[in-house]
Amino acid sequence: MNTAAGDSVGLGAIPGKSVDFLKTVKEAIKYANAVDCPMIHLMAGKIPVGQTKEACRAQFLDNLKIAADLLKDYGMVGTLEPINSKMLPGYFYSTPEEALNILEEVGAENLFYQCDLFHLETEKGNTIENVKNLYEKIAHFQIAQAPDRHEPSHDGTIDYDEFFKILEDKGFENYIGLEYAPKGTTQESLEWAKKYLRNTN
Repeated sequence: MNTAAGDSVGLGAIPGKSVDFLKTVKEAIKYANAVDCPMIHLMAGKIPVGQTKEACRAQFLDNLKIAADLLKDYGMVGTLEPINSKMLPGYFYSTPEEALNILEEVGAENLFYQCDLFHLETEKGNTIENVKNLYEKIAHFQIAQAPDRHEPSHDGTIDYDEFFKILEDKGFENYIGLEYAPKGTTQESLEWAKKYLRNTN
């Protein structure tokens, strides 16, 4: 579940919007708690005109420390998701390194990297190796094929056979977000998943 995006695609890294951001965190907690969702993506937002990235980073760090405590009270995890700079120019961050540096500086045990393979592939490439190297830092995966953001079985540059093998080898048991634009109907777009499911009944 995301915190509210609003006009700036999030508020976490927007200077002067701390009160509003924390309201979106509390609202997300309320809805997440109602549906037993354990993770909330803490959206950073686009860097406002006239602001520096350094000022936005300082605001984000302060906000994340408070948000982590709020989430901890409910046994929830917060996630940070970089969004590729081609799709969303001006968004606060676009690489896993930026997210991981922030996570390290905040130092909260319940904050993790949210790995969207489409964004990772579009921004950096070499996605499978990155997943292997960053696996322990990742709390949630979202998937789509690159470069066109269709279902994983569509022609593209991400080896999803290898991706799911990694998850199997690691004993991954959590949900995976399907964040793609189907080429056909919803039903047709889910056929690819059957080969990876343990039980298709």
